[in-house]
Amino acid sequence: MGYLYIGVGDGGSANDPPNNAQNKDVLLGKIQRIVGADEIFAFGMRNPWRFSFDRITGQQWVADVGQGSREEVDTPIVTGGNYGWRVYEGTACTGTDPALCNPNNYIFPITST
Repeated sequence: MGYLYIGVGDGGSANDPPNNAQNKDVLLGKIQRIVGADEIFAFGMRNPWRFSFDRITGQQWVADVGQGSREEVDTPIVTGGNYGWRVYEGTACTGTDPALCNPNNYIFPITST
């Protein structure tokens, strides 16, 4: 701990047309960790609007707002982790980039409603 974490939405358009959440060169759709300079900590987030750290374990929990009917909770958040948005919303392939719908390439939420 001792870092400042910032959750940033994907930019707002439906289905993330510019693919911000999957583009590591753009700060949108990411969990950023500030250590003196901007640093992307995790990516593939649509709108990580709230997160917290477990006081005992230090594990980070993130509430990420879905686009349509899905909301999700993600944990653990790992350095460099790809949480799937715009390829996946929750555990469902969005069909936006069908060739990328390989669940082995993403970290899925612990719950999605």
